[in-house]
Amino acid sequence: MASYLERYLQTLSSDLFGEPLQHIANEFWCTSYPTREGAFAAAERFETYAIEEKLKNNPDVGTIATSVVERSPGDWSVKVSYLFKGGWKLIASDLLG
Repeated sequence: MASYLERYLQTLSSDLFGEPLQHIANEFWCTSYPTREGAFAAAERFETYAIEEKLKNNPDVGTIATSVVERSPGDWSVKVSYLFKGGWKLIASDLLG
């Protein structure tokens, strides 16, 4: 699973023209995880990815924070927020309105 996710994130980020975190965050929000643990693992890997990219001095990657939420019983999702000058903002709100 980790290998698949890593390949998916690398492919996705190279195709996103400077906004990889926003698009990946949208994917996480739209993905349903049947367990809290699965959603938490995805969230943790995404944070690791963002940190790794930031350490590579990628100018298109900012500081993010994730949280796992239960939308309904057995339906877990990952919310992603990013830090900007005015504070934290939910990425999905930018994409989903």
